[in-house]
Amino acid sequence: ILYYYPEEGFADAHFTIASLDTNMVEVNAEYITFDGLTFESGRKAAIYSSNVSNFTVQNCIIRDFKFGIDIKGG
Repeated sequence: ILYYYPEEGFADAHFTIASLDTNMVEVNAEYITFDGLTFESGRKAAIYSSNVSNFTVQNCIIRDFKFGIDIKGG
């Protein structure tokens, strides 16, 4: 059981519980661009890539993840 009591009134309260227990996006390709996207709420990475080239993330919003962008190799 989880109880949440906001400091101020309930009208403006916002609460998020991340249930995604995997990476939101996994990239294993070349010449990929993410532009102008919002990635929100997860327990691992918003974007994970492994051994890729020409991979671009620009003008994106990434929030509420353990890792924003996790790149291995490349």
